Amino acid sequence: MMLVMQLPVARTFLFACLLVTARGAASGTADFPGRIAGNGLNATYYLAADVDSALPLLRLESLEELIALGQAQLAEGIGRAEVEAEARRVRLSIEELLEAKRIVTVSYGTLVTALGAEQTIYVDMFADPAIAYGRKTPGFRTRVRVDDGPLQGRVLYGDAHTVVARDIAVAGDAGWLRAEGTSWVFVFADVASARQFGERVAVDKDRQLTSFVMPGGSMDFVTRDTRCLVLQLDPTGQYALVLVAMHGQIREMWAVRSMVAVSPPAEGR
Repeated sequence: MMLVMQLPVARTFLFACLLVTARGAASGTADFPGRIAGNGLNATYYLAADVDSALPLLRLESLEELIALGQAQLAEGIGRAEVEAEARRVRLSIEELLEAKRIVTVSYGTLVTALGAEQTIYVDMFADPAIAYGRKTPGFRTRVRVDDGPLQGRVLYGDAHTVVARDIAVAGDAGWLRAEGTSWVFVFADVASARQFGERVAVDKDRQLTSFVMPGGSMDFVTRDTRCLVLQLDPTGQYALVLVAMHGQIREMWAVRSMVAVSPPAEGR
């Protein structure tokens, strides 16, 4: 099991921060500083030299989603074997583009700047024109400038899902639980308790945080900058389920998303 890391947390009552989306307040409308993340620490992230080079990546994403259904008959008139064969052909074309450096790989956390609006690209899932299924399947790409590493300065196309804001945690992130002005951070056994706590703090910001007692021992706390791994976000995007080491155990707990920091603690803290 991956060791969880300590994430930064902002003060519980700063709920305005929670309303910012993972791709920034101006998602898709203006340039914004971002990073590559969203599929986990050890995932392979691809950037393409142009839209045409990105098409096989989009096709493979769609085909793998079909395969993941685990059904023998994946679509009308299309069996699992056909889909897997098509996916193999697409992977070969991606390998060729990698060799030609029309597609490149980057690591988790690579800094980028998103350039302009997110683009919708339509692809045919199957190369055979006789197969109507999966025609004009939409995919989303963001044009980015790479800001660090060996590709620094290059303008490429990345999966829009993996171009995220630099300072907001997303699923798959490693981070630190950090609450400004305190040496501890509250975590919760379930998302309902996290929401209840957040609502109560938002109503009366001046009350001592320790005065809130959640029923059934559903609230606990960890020390500032305890490391964690973000497993998922709740549907509102305001709370994060994190894997965290506490009381000698590895536990899944809910935290306020704005309290999950993706930047390491300052030296000397």
